[in-house]
Amino acid sequence: MDFKLQKYFLFPLLVLLAITLLTHCSPPVYDDQSGFVSIDCGLPENSTYSGSMFPVTYTSDEMFINTGVNARLLPKFISNYTEIYLETVRSFPQGKRNCYNLRSSKDKDSKFLIRAFFMYGNYDNKSHVPKFDLHIGTELWDTIQLDNSSHVVTKEIIHVFSTNYTNVCLVNTGNGTPFISALELRRFRNSMYPSEYEISLELKMRYNFVYGTMPLRYSFDAYDRIWEALQLPEWDSVSTRREVDRDIENDFYPPTLAMGTAATPLNSTTWTLSWGPADPNIDYHTYLYFAELVSLLPNQTRKFDVIINSETASWEEFEPEYLTTFVMSDKRKASNFNYTLRQTNNSTLPPLINALEVYAAKRFFKVHTDENDVDAIMEIKRTYDVKKNWQGDPCLPKDYTWEGLRCNYSSSNSTRIIGLDLSSSGLSGDIPSSLSNLTALQYLDLSDNDLTGPIPSSLAGFAFLRFLNLTGNKFWGSIPLGLAEKANNETLLLSMDGFVPLIKNQCQSAQCTKKKLSIPVVASVAVLLMLLIVAITIYYFTKRKGDKRVDSFDSRSQRFSYTKIVSMTNNFEKILGRGGFGLVYHGYLDNKEVAVKMLAETGYKEFQIEAELLGRVHHRNLISLVGYCYEGAYMALVYEYMANGTVKEHLNGPKSLTWIERLQVALNGAEGLDYLHNGCTPPIVHRDVKSTNILLDDNFHAKLADFGISRAFSVDESSFVSTAVVGTIGYLDPEYAHLQKLHEKSDVYSFGVVLLELITGQPPVITSKNCHITQWVGNSLTTGDVADVIDPSLDGTYDSELVEKYVRLAISCCSPSSANRPTMHYVSSRLEEYLEAATEATKGIMVYIEDSTTIPYDSNFSNKF
Repeated sequence: MDFKLQKYFLFPLLVLLAITLLTHCSPPVYDDQSGFVSIDCGLPENSTYSGSMFPVTYTSDEMFINTGVNARLLPKFISNYTEIYLETVRSFPQGKRNCYNLRSSKDKDSKFLIRAFFMYGNYDNKSHVPKFDLHIGTELWDTIQLDNSSHVVTKEIIHVFSTNYTNVCLVNTGNGTPFISALELRRFRNSMYPSEYEISLELKMRYNFVYGTMPLRYSFDAYDRIWEALQLPEWDSVSTRREVDRDIENDFYPPTLAMGTAATPLNSTTWTLSWGPADPNIDYHTYLYFAELVSLLPNQTRKFDVIINSETASWEEFEPEYLTTFVMSDKRKASNFNYTLRQTNNSTLPPLINALEVYAAKRFFKVHTDENDVDAIMEIKRTYDVKKNWQGDPCLPKDYTWEGLRCNYSSSNSTRIIGLDLSSSGLSGDIPSSLSNLTALQYLDLSDNDLTGPIPSSLAGFAFLRFLNLTGNKFWGSIPLGLAEKANNETLLLSMDGFVPLIKNQCQSAQCTKKKLSIPVVASVAVLLMLLIVAITIYYFTKRKGDKRVDSFDSRSQRFSYTKIVSMTNNFEKILGRGGFGLVYHGYLDNKEVAVKMLAETGYKEFQIEAELLGRVHHRNLISLVGYCYEGAYMALVYEYMANGTVKEHLNGPKSLTWIERLQVALNGAEGLDYLHNGCTPPIVHRDVKSTNILLDDNFHAKLADFGISRAFSVDESSFVSTAVVGTIGYLDPEYAHLQKLHEKSDVYSFGVVLLELITGQPPVITSKNCHITQWVGNSLTTGDVADVIDPSLDGTYDSELVEKYVRLAISCCSPSSANRPTMHYVSSRLEEYLEAATEATKGIMVYIEDSTTIPYDSNFSNKF
């Protein structure tokens, strides 16, 4: 950052707090910590206390982790101003990964603030400041690197739990022993800080603009966000004694004390704040907080333009409302950021701003081991007090798979535990019932322990169990009948000793055997034979049905075994992304890169559609299917590898596409759709056209992908067909959504949205402007200000008349009425002309294009899809 912050501690903080409270009406304070988890790492077991400066109740970390060593900072690094939670640490000299387990029965899909503190303080007396990684769940959050022993590092992120628990893990990377000082969890409302499900928001800065250095947090902020105070010499301040947002709920719930002060320019009409450098490949979410604090006289006005990284105002003539918070949000990629508030000509007062937050978007794929498997294996860990380094997710990342576990990584939704080896682990007591909850288990080895009691009959209930070793224990009783049957049928390899099997029960005499066993045994055998016949019959017909489904696929698509898929992806090592119905992995086939999409068992319909469609439909602008796998529950599609990812990834930042490249992408996509609509018999509607479903190869040639919900029409359905609404919000044809009548023009609408994305660099739903992209661009056409919506990264490298023609074509595709939309053939032809004209213009040759796009745009239309 290009400005420096100075922090003072306890005495000046308390003085400033007293002054603040004297000069303001008493701000609301909160005393509900029910959504808080506040952990002082290294604190002795069963200890609790309330913070020295803010009344947050901290507790020991003993109940959240069972590894690590408690330590205390050296006395010379502890002063009267050091927060108590920084005085102790928990370090992890053993194990590569050590994890705090944070769980609740109501946490799934809930939004939380997670905050971690680190202060080395030479606790180990080695004078070596370590460097290590910090993970959330199975994925990297950040790398922890401290400058010196007294440096305090704080990491904070807003994250949605994908399960009823999450793990915060410290990972040894070979650069010193990991440690942690404190860990905090704060439950947010899900409406706060909206973002895509897979996007978490990592805090970069959070300021309230006021004189002094007092940070605000709980109990002034109900959600315990830490608001650092910031005041620069070139700023003046405004404050009020009245309460902001009294009896009014704001979606972001800023603390009243922060909103009660604001910064304004000193002797100037412009307020500025800059920071950088930033990573140009990351989306940064900015939230600017405004509230008028002065009761204006009739002859006074406060209006200003809000400008971010451009001379073009993001918000024009904004007028903050008295004592009411308004939050502006912005999302963009940039290497540096400059925020400017500029007083308008008709304003008598300078601009003001109360607070600001900046977050970096961080994508988490949120892959994890099946939640029921995790619950089961955690219960086994607790029951047997397993001393192995079982930390974090049992199976992921694969480099940290728990010792003794084998996992199946092919599921698109979650990984399953299929093998458990607890041999020679010093186990004692009974086999726990929780073991039966590992429903995908194929291999179980409990040999050479001190287990006792009867063999539970539940072991026979494992549908997929193929290997069971119980030797070297002290079991008593009989073999459960189900296990004996599986062993005799050779569907289970069973190893055991030291007890009497069922067929050698306590009735030993021939007479007793005849009386007590003959009838039950004969009856049992008869029932088993009948069940076996039924099972074989079901299996036979199921197999025939499955074979029939697979045989219906185009023979030109190569079929792979599941073993080949595992080998191809190196045991599902690298995730490329998440497709419509499964995770996509990187792989190699005959030394050539491929993309492998694994589908869930419930995704057979989508699997069949893609496999059959791409097996018979081939075009240079459609993704190519290399082959498929259909083996039992395993379904996979193998595609050609597209090295440059999705179009959406190249609309912002330093790698953004040029104007000609965007036209080429648009033309490629249009030609692909034109072929589906007019080159196939019957015609095919894609139904999920969007910028993330258009992929780019190493030459930036674009191809349509993800055909899992495509629909073919028979000849007599060529106009439309009634169907359930599917697709992606923002791209959905509103007519299709309302009437549930699907036709080719539904793809035209979605493609029009993509065209608008390409020219503006904006998403379909622009949250910062609270409108759909069609409204925003349509309004610019109406007012003649098309230049205002063009992506600034194009930097004028285009012919304005050609761009306006392009925009009009895109808007015509998005007409509310499908009857007024052009066909994809027409769109493709026009884009080809535009590309030729743009290319020739670079050579100094002018090409005249007659604009025949006359379809009107209805600016009153409001897209809600």
